[in-house]
Amino acid sequence: MMAAATVMRLQTVVAREVAADRSAVVTVASLHAGTRENVIPDTADLTINIRSATPAVRSQLLDAVERVVRAEAAASAAPQEPEITFLNGFPVTVNDAEATATVQAVFRTTLGPDRVIDLPQPLTGSEDFGAFGTGLGAPSVYWTFGGLDPASFQGVDLLQDQIPPEISHNHSALFAPIAETVERGVRYLLVAAAPWLTPPRP
Repeated sequence: MMAAATVMRLQTVVAREVAADRSAVVTVASLHAGTRENVIPDTADLTINIRSATPAVRSQLLDAVERVVRAEAAASAAPQEPEITFLNGFPVTVNDAEATATVQAVFRTTLGPDRVIDLPQPLTGSEDFGAFGTGLGAPSVYWTFGGLDPASFQGVDLLQDQIPPEISHNHSALFAPIAETVERGVRYLLVAAAPWLTPPRP
C-alpha cells in the first residue's frame, strides 16, 4: 500500500508543481514487491524516470520526488527511512546554435529544403547524446531522421498530430525500420560532418 500510494502521489508532481509551459516527465518505470499472493512484502523497489528540458526544472523534480517518497513513508509509519539511490543522469541536450545552422544548411542543400524541418517543441525522450558535447566541451547537434515506410504516415501531420498508436516507435520491441535506414543514416551523418571535414576553399 505504501508503494502504491507513492506511485499515485508522484503522478501529481508534474501536474501540480511544474508550470504548464515547462517540459517535465516523472514516470514510475517499475515497481517490484513480494513473491506470494498471501504474504505481505517487507520491501518494495521503485525505479523512477525523470526528464526535463532545463536544469532548474530537473532540480525541482528531484526535490519533489524525494519529498513525496519520504512523506509517504512517514505517513505509512514505515519502520525506517526509504533508501534513495541515484542510478543514471544525463545533461540536457542543447543544440549549439551555430553548429545547428551549419548542419541545417548542408542538409537543405543536399536533401532539399522541403525535407528538413524544425520540430515545434523539444523532444522529451531520455537521451545520453548531450553527455558527449558536454564532456568534450565541443558544440553538438542532435537531429533525427525517419526510418519507417512513408506510406504508414499517409494523412498524418507529424508536426501537429501524435504518431498513430499502430506505428511502433524506436525502443519498442515491435520497431521495424525499412532496410535502407542504416545506409541512409550513415549517409546523412557524413553529410552533416562534411562542413568540418572538408578543407575550406581558398
